[in-house]
Amino acid sequence: MDEAGAIQLGMAIVAFSLLYKLFIRLRLSRAKHPSLRGHAKWSRRLAKLVRYYEFDESRFFSSDGAPPEISRQRQSGMRRLRADIVAKQPETLAYSESLQNTISDVHFTSAYRVPFPFRAQLGNALKSGSIVKESRGVQVRDLDGNWRYDVTGSYGVNVFGYDFYKAAWQRRSK
Repeated sequence: MDEAGAIQLGMAIVAFSLLYKLFIRLRLSRAKHPSLRGHAKWSRRLAKLVRYYEFDESRFFSSDGAPPEISRQRQSGMRRLRADIVAKQPETLAYSESLQNTISDVHFTSAYRVPFPFRAQLGNALKSGSIVKESRGVQVRDLDGNWRYDVTGSYGVNVFGYDFYKAAWQRRSK
């Protein structure tokens, strides 16, 4: 085989190898879920294209184009709600605040539950407790004795309640 033939054979092998890798990659892509969640690299690339922004206090209450009167009513309602939370949960809020910078999960879950444009204003205005003293069914009691339904997103707890998991733990511990 002459030199030109060897080069062509080498190029053909490289081309075949690249096509085979592409074929395997396409098969893997098709096997994944059709949403962007199935393609983590693509979702990260697209996320970089979304500009970060957050609403300041003046835009927070009128981000949907609400007239000034509605915006003032919303501000007033937010102040009343915040005062009610602070009055009913002083011990829970103080203890949760002490955990904020020491337990990374507390900081993380406090940040991700609110869409980013609203996060700064809402996070400052409506702080909530991150710790419970007691649970019963699908309800939790905070350190101040307030009972609430746990709607934090834990699917198993929302379906089965805490008692299901407590019983399972007791069976496992025996």
